[in-house]
Order: sequence, then C-alpha cells, then structure tokens
Amino acid sequence: MLIYQQRKRQRLTPVPADSDDDASVVTGTQQSRQDASDSDLSDNEVAARVARMHHRTENVANRAAECGVIEEVQCKNFMCHANLTIRLGPLINFIIGHNGSGKSAVLTALQLCLGGKATSTNRGQSLKHFIKTGAEQATLTVKIKNQGETAYQPDTYGNSIIVERTFSRAGTSGFKIRREDGKVISTKKGDLDEVLDALTLMMDNPVNVLTQDMARQFLNSSDPGQKYKFFYQGTHLEQLDSDYRILEETLNESQAQLINLEESAKEAKNVYMDAEKKAQLAERAQTLTEQYNIYARQMVWLQVQDEEEKLAGIEEDLRKQEEVIEERRSMFERLEAGMEGFNKKRDEAAEAVADAKAESASKTEEHTSVKDQFSGIKEKLMESQSQRRDIQGEVLTAQKNVKRLKDQIEQERDKIASADNGRHAQKMEEIQSAEEELESLSEQIQQKSSQSRQLDVAKSDVDAELVEVKDAYEQSQEAVRGSQQRIAFLESEKGDWTKAYSPKLQNLLNAIAQEKRFRDKPVGPLGRHVKLLKPKWADILEQQAGRALNAFAVTSKADQTLLSQLMQRTGYDGQIFVTSPRPLDTTSHEPPEQYDTWMRVLRFDNALARNCMIINQGIDKTLLEEDKEKATEMVSARIPNVLRIFAMNPVPDQNTGDRWGYVFTMTSGGGESNAPIYPWKGGTRMQTDTEAQVT
Repeated sequence: MLIYQQRKRQRLTPVPADSDDDASVVTGTQQSRQDASDSDLSDNEVAARVARMHHRTENVANRAAECGVIEEVQCKNFMCHANLTIRLGPLINFIIGHNGSGKSAVLTALQLCLGGKATSTNRGQSLKHFIKTGAEQATLTVKIKNQGETAYQPDTYGNSIIVERTFSRAGTSGFKIRREDGKVISTKKGDLDEVLDALTLMMDNPVNVLTQDMARQFLNSSDPGQKYKFFYQGTHLEQLDSDYRILEETLNESQAQLINLEESAKEAKNVYMDAEKKAQLAERAQTLTEQYNIYARQMVWLQVQDEEEKLAGIEEDLRKQEEVIEERRSMFERLEAGMEGFNKKRDEAAEAVADAKAESASKTEEHTSVKDQFSGIKEKLMESQSQRRDIQGEVLTAQKNVKRLKDQIEQERDKIASADNGRHAQKMEEIQSAEEELESLSEQIQQKSSQSRQLDVAKSDVDAELVEVKDAYEQSQEAVRGSQQRIAFLESEKGDWTKAYSPKLQNLLNAIAQEKRFRDKPVGPLGRHVKLLKPKWADILEQQAGRALNAFAVTSKADQTLLSQLMQRTGYDGQIFVTSPRPLDTTSHEPPEQYDTWMRVLRFDNALARNCMIINQGIDKTLLEEDKEKATEMVSARIPNVLRIFAMNPVPDQNTGDRWGYVFTMTSGGGESNAPIYPWKGGTRMQTDTEAQVT
C-alpha cells in the first residue's frame, strides 16, 4: 500500500520565447494551435519533449509541506489490530506485509478517524463491524502536522492537531480534537470539518484517498463514461454545477426585481418632477411677495437704513478687531499651556534619567561586591587545592615507608630461619618494633585520608558556592546592561517619537503631508494616538498589539489605495485599516465595570484609531488582571462579554527585569487555552509617562 503525502509547491519559472526549449509560454489562439498540433507529434518527438521536461525539473527541491501532513496513525481494537501505531514520513510512505496482515486497516482507520463514512471504505456497513472481535469499543487517533504560514489556528492548536474517534458496539461514536499537548479543544464534528477543509483533507474524495476496490474498478473499467464520473466526483464539478445553477436562478430573480424597480423609479421620478415644478412656482410667488414687501419698507425707511448701514459697518469693524484680539489671546494661552506641558515632560524625563543612573550606580556597586566575593572564594579554593596536594604527597610517602618496612620484615623473617644463639630474640624484638611502627604509619595514613575526604567535601561546597556567585555575577552584569540600554533609549527618544517605529516612517509622513488627493488625511501610526494610563501593562499590551500600532487608518477605499502606493514608494511596511469616522458604541457589549479592560486603560485622541483597535484587537472584550491565579478563576467563572484575559507573571525576569505574562482565551465551543506573553523588545509606541518605563 502507498501513502503519498503533500509536498511544498515549487514556483515555475517561465521560459523565454527565444529559448531552445520547447516549453515556451503560449496563450490564446497560439495555445489552441499547439494543442491541435500535439496529436501530430511522432513517438520520438514526444519522448524528446518528455526528456527535456524531466531535465528542467530534476534539480527542483522536493520539500515536504509544513501543514496538512499525516504524521501518525494509532489503532486500538480496530479490525485485526489490538494496538498499532504507524508513524509516517512527510512525503511517500510504503506499507508492506502479507495478505491479511492489516495493511489496508491503516488507510481505513485514516478515513474513519477523519470523518469518512463507513460505507465509503467498502469494508463494512457500520462502525461496529470494524471493532476487533472480543472488544466492546475501538479508538482511532490521527496526528496532523500544523506548521508554517498556512497553519490552521496555530495559537489554538500548536504545531500538531490530534484527531481522536471512539466508537462502540452499542452504536455510540464521538470525536475529540486535541492540540499538540493533548488538551481537548473541541468535540464537535463541525469543527473537525473546518480543520479538514482548511488543510484540504477530503476522505470521501477518491483524488485524496483511493481504496483498493475503487482503484481496481478504475483500472479495469474501459467505459469513458465511468472514468468521467470518477473525474466528476474527484473534482467536485457536480457541486460546482449545482452552485452555478443556484447563482443563475438568483441572478434571474434579481434582474426581474431590478426591472420592476426601474419602472417604479420612472413613475416616482415623474411624480417628483411634477411636485418640484409646483414647488418652484410656489417658491417664486412667495419670493415675489417678499420682495414687494421689502421694497415697500425700503421706500419708507431709506434714510434710516443708510444710517444703520453705516453704524453696522462700524460695529462690524469693531467686532472683527475684537475677534482678532480674542484669537491672539487664545493662541497665547495655548502656547503658554504647551510650554508648561513641555517643561513638565522635560523635568519628568530628567528625573527618570537621574533615577535610572542612580539605579545603574547601585548595580555597579553590587557588581563590584560580587566580584570581590568571587575573588575571595577563588583564593580559598586555590589554598584548599594546595593543602590537598600536600596531604596527597604525605600519604604517598607514608605508603612507601610501609612498603619498605614490610620488605625489611620479610628479610628479617628469612634471616630468622637461619639464626642461632641469642640473635633470634634480638631479631624478634626488631620485628615487634617494626610492626608497631607499621601500625603507627597506618593510623597516620587513615588520618590523612580522612583529612583528604574532608577537603574534597569542602572543595565541593566551594565549587557550588562558586557557581552561585558566578550566576549572581552574570545576573548583575545583565541587569546593569539592561538599565544602561533603557537609559540610552529614553535619552534618544526624548526629542523624536518616531524612533520607536520604522526608520522609514518619517518619509511616509512627509509624503502624506505633501499629497493633496486624499479625501480625508490618513490617521497613523495608531500608536501615536493611544495613551496608556497604566504603564505597568506596557510590555504585555505592546507585544499583543503587534503591528496594529504601526498601522494607519483611512475612511475610504480610494484613500487606502493612495496610501498603499505611498507606502510602497517609501518602503514603509504597515497595515491599512478602512473604517468609519463615527465612534463605535460598545457600552452594551462590555464586561462589568469593576474589571479593567484593555480599552479602559487607554485614552484615544482620534475616533479612527479607537475603532480600529476595537475591531481588530478586541480591546473592549479583553480583561487585565495582575494575579495569574485570580485570572485562572475568572476564566472558569465565564464573565459575560469576555473573550480573553491578560495576566502578569508574578515574578519579573531576573536577568532583564522585564515583566511578561500570560493570555487566557475562551473558545466558542466552551474550551479554554493559555499561552505565554513575552516582553516587547522594541521602542515604546503608545504614549505614557517616561519615568514609568525605567525599571
């Protein structure tokens, strides 16, 4: 049995028209002529063309697809298998075995587990026929690769999607869709269909799964009608034909309604024209009457009117002068307020830089202290190693003395055998003395060995303490570097807010300012129009907002097209959102007021920026909770109008001081998932207090 997995699609390079290759690109009538002439080619010409095509594609890399690849199939109490696990490669897989060994059971399990019908396998009429004899239920599991740009909901399912199907003899059957860590995401057949449709896995389609019976029927059939039926079924032309018929009927009905509406519009237009003519006559008569009354009054009060016009001119000049004075007074007040705000921000930034420098100095002192401690421990370690070498030398010397004395004892014992008179007693005394000296040396050796073991233990303790000191030293160095980088960034950011964005942003802003064809000037980047009221959430919200804070917002499709052209010309990589300038009203769809939401810790100075963040980021339905444990309880409580919850990590990173967190997500099927949120490493794009950014 052969299982062919998907491979990554290769981009085909067009062949120039003057190439020696016969694979030149042709279109229109040229393609039709080439198709007509293909039938006149000889066998040799056809073979030569195939050889050239093979030569062009022989060096093309055959890479596996990043998603939609079957990685593993498991069968428990299924057909002839009690417990079988098959791991598949990313491209072509061959499964071999004797007849009846269960090769086809793997393909059948793949069909049934991924939603195929029992009848489509040609192996049984119902699921209970596939349960192994003696068992009450069977379980099938299929693991599908889910990586790359085309992965299906990677934040929810991870790098692999696991589909599990269980069915029993009693007739019960159910699906479980798990993420790569085994957590159940859904138990609905509809969710499985969406996964398979996204990964283009169709188990009932013979183009995807060709069983033995269907292959035999296709190969043995010589009827073109049956072959076309197979093609018709595999390419879903029947479904497309049905959809086209429905669209055609709908189009005919719409056209009939359009004709009726056009006739009604003509009648309404005639009525409107008559009414408009009457209204014009009435308005003209009223105008003439008013003009007559005016002329009559002017005749009586002509002289009074002249004087009043002179007085009105004088009053108008006086009013204009007062407006100019008021306008200049207002401008002075705005400039004075702006200068006060600038001075305040300058003082705050200076204080923040001073605090950061003080903290950097404390980190430097701590670094010096740790370094001195490290040097002291290193000296102790060198001294201990020197003492150990001395003790080992003394032990070696004692061992040599013991060996020498033992040799002397053996020599004396040999002499005793030939001794006579009183020399034997004298030699015995010498032997006794040598044995006592030997015992003394043995005790010394034991003492030295005990001291050596104690030194080994002390050395181990010193080594462990040295590792801890090294870790503390490295952490302090990293903290000093992080503080210095933060200070440098704040000092560079004080005068130019665009440094938090792409270097090409200023070119884009200049191009927008010079462009006169915009209906409404674009708003952006969005981060410039957002102020964060609680800076402690800066890292998490900057990370979760991602590219949205770099985006621009417009009010029409024409402005979107024009802005896209400017972005391409200036090289700025950013999204463009099209939305209404009318502020969205979310009051009836927000969580209870006692909770902080993403939107409630922000302030917007532009309605377009607020609408875009609500629509694309769901800031009105995202809760913020510092306590991770409390956030977990809130997920289980199912608070109304809440889609997800951001929680802080209870302990900041020891090396960098960054505070990262977690995101808890509630799925539509009632499931829950969570994932870490790593700290934002770029510049601060949202407006906030400067000193709160120094950690």
